[in-house]
Amino acid sequence: MKPHRKTMSFMGYVVQGLLLEMKAWRVLVRNEWPLVVMFVVGVVILVNQVKPFPPSEISILVGQQGSSYEALANRFADYFKEHGIKLNALYTEGTQDNLKSLIAQPNINIALTLAGSTEKGAYPELMTLGSVQYEPLWLFYTGPVYKGDDPFAHFSAGRVAIGAPGSGTQHLLREMLKLRGITLEQQKNFREFSHRQAAQALLDGELDAMVIVDGFTSPTIQHLLAAEGVHIYSFALAPAYIKQLPYLDVVTIPRGSLNLEQIYPPEDVKMVSSSLTLLIDQGLHPALQLLFLMAADKFGDARDQFFARPDEFPAYKDQALPLSPVAKQYFDEGPPVSLRYVPFWAASFLNRMWLLVLGVVAVGYPLFRLTPNYRHTNSRIQIASAYEDVRKLEQAARTATRQDQIDHIMSELTNLETEIDEIPVPTDTMSHYYSLWSALNIVQKYTKDRSETLSGS
Repeated sequence: MKPHRKTMSFMGYVVQGLLLEMKAWRVLVRNEWPLVVMFVVGVVILVNQVKPFPPSEISILVGQQGSSYEALANRFADYFKEHGIKLNALYTEGTQDNLKSLIAQPNINIALTLAGSTEKGAYPELMTLGSVQYEPLWLFYTGPVYKGDDPFAHFSAGRVAIGAPGSGTQHLLREMLKLRGITLEQQKNFREFSHRQAAQALLDGELDAMVIVDGFTSPTIQHLLAAEGVHIYSFALAPAYIKQLPYLDVVTIPRGSLNLEQIYPPEDVKMVSSSLTLLIDQGLHPALQLLFLMAADKFGDARDQFFARPDEFPAYKDQALPLSPVAKQYFDEGPPVSLRYVPFWAASFLNRMWLLVLGVVAVGYPLFRLTPNYRHTNSRIQIASAYEDVRKLEQAARTATRQDQIDHIMSELTNLETEIDEIPVPTDTMSHYYSLWSALNIVQKYTKDRSETLSGS
């Protein structure tokens, strides 16, 4: 009966392959360390460029407290909280302050500003995510109702609040007055009050009128709309203003829309309106840009907006600043498809990681192709090197003329035998391995015969 040959199990074959693979990796790292270092450095650079993980806390420059800016920032904060990110509101005097702070403070990357606050090319480091809601210019006043075409001339003799220094109200008012050949500095009775101060002063009779650029949901606006004896001026020349300032729009408070029972206002009120924009610098993480756009899209779809039509915002209204690539892609294609199946953080990670994966594959694919075969390649290299050594020792034995030379060759052959015994040998190179042993044995026998010949002589 023939003896039964024990066959290696599948698991044993796999384990043996893994052990050989690990040895090959160690050899690869030891012998090809420059390639490994280049690969690791490349991955680190790609991760630094791609930044797959957004920060968990950021700040946004808002403007004055009690404004629609603050109300919108709070809505953004609630939306961000749902996605595990804390959004802090930082209050300023308004748009111009926000612009200065956005540029001066590297740790702040986003601000709410009025459309038209910047000139094209003035801030190359800034971009926009688009406008998110209307911000009309309201002219509230007390006393007799005025319906003329030139409110600036009419109210110039009275006490008028024009907003705080650095506010969007002053900026827009300055642009509109410039069209009439008037400068703010010429008006000695203009008061630089904050919105809250101006509203209270108007109600207390300390002002005759106030100009304010703010959204319909602003607590200050709502307070003034509900006040007795306070009127809203209807800009009869609103269409003419927007022809000169194309970032503006005309918005209307329809007759009776504020109070149907009392039919207030008694007739349509036309106003010039800017829009509130999300201004960013290039440091704002793309995932956070996406989250702002998604939030603005959700707010824009709501039917609780007084002036905007559903789905009108976000929109690219002020083109003085370039649209962020993230916003451009969002406007063209909508949110990432992956958001339909996974939470935001996962979708954001996947959306950013595909570039990293491509980069890693581009750098690592050659190594990937090499490494699974490296055990075979390494084995062949070592066997070929050993063949060379065997050949050199054979040639040395043929030309040896003294016994001490033969003894040295025999010692080298013994050392080589130890080295060959340590070569990791995958199954695919087993035949080459045993051919090497055969060649070594032949040379050893030949050297031994040469030794005997020299000893006999």
